[in-house]
Amino acid sequence: KKGEKKKTSKLQSFEEVFHREWEETCQYVQDHGGTYGPWVADNIMRKLTVNAPVTLGFALICIVVHILTLNGQAMTITRMLAVHDRWDGLSLAQYTSFWTHCLVHNDYQHLKGNMTMLLLVGPSVEHNFKSRKVLWIMCIVSLVSALVHIVVGKSNTHQLGASGIVFSFILLNSLSSAKKGEIPVAFVITMILYMGDEMVKFVWPTDNISHHAHLTGGAVGAAAGFYIHEIRDAATPQQGQPKRVKKKD
Repeated sequence: KKGEKKKTSKLQSFEEVFHREWEETCQYVQDHGGTYGPWVADNIMRKLTVNAPVTLGFALICIVVHILTLNGQAMTITRMLAVHDRWDGLSLAQYTSFWTHCLVHNDYQHLKGNMTMLLLVGPSVEHNFKSRKVLWIMCIVSLVSALVHIVVGKSNTHQLGASGIVFSFILLNSLSSAKKGEIPVAFVITMILYMGDEMVKFVWPTDNISHHAHLTGGAVGAAAGFYIHEIRDAATPQQGQPKRVKKKD
């Protein structure tokens, strides 16, 4: 039992650290904010809740990176963070770009579109699948989509943006209430509307968008969603069946 409590505490610490740090910030404003400090801390700051730390943190990083590109160094930052179609095994940026390409966006409209969709579905996804698993899924999507771009990307092009992660979230969101051995109708419709359209655009491209990144993100998100639900259902005793009790020797 002690081991179980310790494990649970460790899993919860990822979310708790954000709430703890925010509470310390609120307390600082309350103590050092002068006459209006206590009112601001109690009536504004403590009313705000960090309900999806991974989603919000990722969105914030993307926004900061975009701001950094506005100082005239956009091309330098893009080349450093984006993943390119050619493999260069001697370059450190080649390996770091596997995960950094999703942080940089082409322009404000690109950033706005991705962040809007991310913040619409991200909190729900993170609530249902938990922050640690969502972070792992984001890392896997970023890595796989980068490798796919190296293989199938157009010559002399680079891939950037969080579109792949957004598509994985859209598919994950449609699997929020899924159970082992079941396929939600919402998931099927989402697959047809989003993935079907992206497949057509990938086969017959008419723009410079990395549709293979969207397909990769959706595929990884769907696979992860079904896998997580299968593991959960296997660990949860079915209704009417007693829980297995481990006997001590």
